[in-house]
Amino acid sequence: MITVRIKDIKGFKEALTSISNIVDEGIFKFESEQVSLRAMDSSQISMVYFVASKKDFLLYDVSQPINVGLKITDLVNIFSRAVSEKAEEVSIEKSDNKVLITLFFADKKSRFELPILELSQSVTGDPKVSENAKVVILASAIKNALKNAELVSTYISFITTKESFVIESKGEVSTFSVEFSKKSSELSELVVKDDKIRATYPLQYLSDIMNGASDSATTTIIYNTFGVLKISYEIPVGSITFFLAPIRED
Repeated sequence: MITVRIKDIKGFKEALTSISNIVDEGIFKFESEQVSLRAMDSSQISMVYFVASKKDFLLYDVSQPINVGLKITDLVNIFSRAVSEKAEEVSIEKSDNKVLITLFFADKKSRFELPILELSQSVTGDPKVSENAKVVILASAIKNALKNAELVSTYISFITTKESFVIESKGEVSTFSVEFSKKSSELSELVVKDDKIRATYPLQYLSDIMNGASDSATTTIIYNTFGVLKISYEIPVGSITFFLAPIRED
């Protein structure tokens, strides 16, 4: 059996929204000390890994490890309703082949029943990422750069040197770039093992990934030349990490 109660409804809603930007459904793995989700998008270009400790819950009662497949968008809609209607708590219980979600208010409670999906766990671990470049930067800086890059191309490049971090986008006739020196107030850490590390990624996927980040969230970018991108940012509840396949440049 599973019974969990949530006080930070808004925090969980934000985490679920970030997940839903990448995948529509996934398997939540409930264990004695944590619940996690690891899922890849249908195109197998991006992956998300979310984990929340039992300490993030008001009540966390999991008698034995169990996997529960759910539609993420259903969860986002329910938690969004809970936030807008100012619910005081949310409980989640597994009952046979359904999940019961109850919203508690001062003078009433409402309940949703969701079907448990039969999903296969196709992702068992994280992709290997070489930490040849590491950049810690404000989410707002990345999000603004992505918006500007959308005006010229569907791809974006990260270029890291010992002195700066550059975000660049090149179209057929136009280009965009923004350079953050290692002294920039938006940049809190810049580590690079080679003279220059460069990799290119699909812009829309990056925009989807960053969509769930608050502007003030600290964002960590780890990658290597032609390598998989690992990107994580602060969320109110638990932790979330994304992985994105690179685009090979000519």
